[in-house]
Amino acid sequence: MNFTRIWFCISILNLICWPCIAQDSLHWKVGIWAGPNYSYRTLKGSSSTAPFIIELRNKNEKPMVGIETGISISRSIASNWWIISGIQFSEVGEKTLPLLLLMGPFLKRHDRKCQARYHYQSIEVPLAISYSLLKGNLKIEPSVGIGLSKFYNEHYVAMINYYNGESDTTIKTNSSTVEGNNKFSNFNFFGTIQARIDYKISRRIELYVAPELKYYFVPLVKDVPIKEYNYSGRGIAGIDFRW
Repeated sequence: MNFTRIWFCISILNLICWPCIAQDSLHWKVGIWAGPNYSYRTLKGSSSTAPFIIELRNKNEKPMVGIETGISISRSIASNWWIISGIQFSEVGEKTLPLLLLMGPFLKRHDRKCQARYHYQSIEVPLAISYSLLKGNLKIEPSVGIGLSKFYNEHYVAMINYYNGESDTTIKTNSSTVEGNNKFSNFNFFGTIQARIDYKISRRIELYVAPELKYYFVPLVKDVPIKEYNYSGRGIAGIDFRW
């Protein structure tokens, strides 16, 4: 009889306390995310011709919209504190303003304008730490982090529009695996600042959106005499699964 009462009391306590214990035991999160970025670059050079080239490029180039996507994994390390890592695809670059290309004084009808886009694509591994400012279903989680980036491809697109109404498109790729390719830095390091807005829709599923700023510390494009340091701002949306 006493054993039955003890078992009954333990069962009631288990039903009451288990949700709290279970919630605290969900220390891991894995998620997927994607979103656009708005990227540009800072040009630096030390040669005598560098100022002229930088001024010319700044007049004829502007930011470009790219895309980023990835898989994240997070681990709770203390109350409201998380360590975040994963793997992600990143695309930064710039595009030119439409430039007039003359074919010759007697072929005016064939004069053309060309606009080019430079997509620099990398695989990256970030490492960040975040802190939850609010409790409940809605949370705000600012974070700071660093990361390692591996460049693997330049995707170049040139769009030519002729005055006679015709058009042409040229697409080229320039992979980091090409022997003797010293135009790009194969590895790069970056820093990030993010503010994530998180909403819990169930015990194990969370949705979130996050604006983020990212800056690369190593010049991605290292053409002599100009070096190109890229940076971007992005807005992503994702889903996390807790366990």
